[in-house]
Amino acid sequence: MPIQTTTILLADDDPVTRYALQLALTDMGYDVRQACDGTEGCALIEEMKSDCPQLLITDLDMPGCCGEELAQFARQHFEQIKLLFTSGTPQASLLKSIATDRHALFLQKPFLRADLRAAMEQLGVA
Repeated sequence: MPIQTTTILLADDDPVTRYALQLALTDMGYDVRQACDGTEGCALIEEMKSDCPQLLITDLDMPGCCGEELAQFARQHFEQIKLLFTSGTPQASLLKSIATDRHALFLQKPFLRADLRAAMEQLGVA
């Protein structure tokens, strides 16, 4: 069971997906902050200055600020944040860049709760 103070920032423009992930994560014991897109995610990061989230789970394909841009913004503010990218359509360039980043993973949608937990364990969050 995670420590009570483990905070996860979740960004996904699909409300059903975001809600399902939020439920799964809170059931696992995490404190979840939600954003409906990358722009809102950036605003949350600025608000969380002293409360560094341990993990950013972000959809890649969002209107406005996409998941990659949100992740870059998050890393500028929280150097040690771990990244879990999700998408139904993986992008080869991103997969190449995260292959060398031991603090980032890609999880293809749709995925099961067990897949989410395994990815979080691989990142050292679960």
